[in-house]
Amino acid sequence: MSPTLIIPVIEAWTNIYTSLQSSPYSSCQIFENKGAAVGCSNPHPHCQVWTTSHIPHEPLEEFHSLLQYRQTRQSCMLCDYAALELQKKERIVTQKGMWVAVCPYWAIWPFEVLLLPTRHVSSLPDLSKQEVADLAEILSAVTIRYDNLFKCSFPYSMGIHQAPLRIPDGEQFDKAISHIHFHFYPVLLRSPTVRKFLAGYIEFLVSLLIVDLRCCVSRNAISLRNKRQIDFVY
Repeated sequence: MSPTLIIPVIEAWTNIYTSLQSSPYSSCQIFENKGAAVGCSNPHPHCQVWTTSHIPHEPLEEFHSLLQYRQTRQSCMLCDYAALELQKKERIVTQKGMWVAVCPYWAIWPFEVLLLPTRHVSSLPDLSKQEVADLAEILSAVTIRYDNLFKCSFPYSMGIHQAPLRIPDGEQFDKAISHIHFHFYPVLLRSPTVRKFLAGYIEFLVSLLIVDLRCCVSRNAISLRNKRQIDFVY
């Protein structure tokens, strides 16, 4: 999709998130699936919003880590991480305004992308009009690069992690601890027909995820970075 078409989508995400602030729920998880390989029956990217009375495990652990980092270093971990990636310039896929897309060094999925702002922003409503426009640009840039990687309609799951709607009882963090970011989990490994599965010993017997050596993040970042910015329709 072109950035001009993505902007109304971001605005819809923002309106939904804002409308749920007065709800009794703790979490609003906005995510998007694309492709049959990730269970999507629609040929186009398919967005859903799930609200839950609890904060799901992955974002909750992120909040705990962000809090621990702030308590020990008096800083935001993701602000510092974005600055580190910009300094090293090894895993950057693309940049637009304050937004930077990287293949994180802890990537589990091949061509996994983390999209985050360099400015500390907790949630979608905190973005300025220009920051929304830049976000639309970089979302388009990332997904077009995916399609050009193997010359196919590239399947992925994308989720937005932002401030919770409500802090559950007993938690020590506040909403300001959040640093909005987008996770892209793509499933293709080395071709349009070969995908990666999280299965077997690692997933089911020890509940441990390890970095696959085939997920050479610096190499994969370069592969995505160098792809042509032409929006093909496959």
